[in-house]
Amino acid sequence: MNKITWYKIILALGLIALLMSGCQTEKEANDNVGDWLLTRQLESISPTGDIDYFILPESDELQLIPQDPLNPLTESKVALGQFLFHETGLGILPMDDSNMEAFSCASCHHARAGFQAGVVQG
Repeated sequence: MNKITWYKIILALGLIALLMSGCQTEKEANDNVGDWLLTRQLESISPTGDIDYFILPESDELQLIPQDPLNPLTESKVALGQFLFHETGLGILPMDDSNMEAFSCASCHHARAGFQAGVVQG
């Protein structure tokens, strides 16, 4: 083969590689559309017009956390809430007497699960 034919083959392979790298699967395309639609919807209902409005601040930034102005958050209230959430002494109505004062809210509601109950409840 002559030199020009090799250039054509290399150019064709390069074009094919370029086209293939830009292809998305149908699922990827749908995910992107879904993300775009969700972002637009959140922006439309946000008072500030962007989705950052919906991102909660860190737990120690009490002044930035939405709260009742007549009952503002304080570090003492947060500490009390954490204590009560982990207190087993509040578990006084168990179905089995052997479980008296053995479980706290934190026994089932895990922070890593968004405080959802990690067990089936009746």
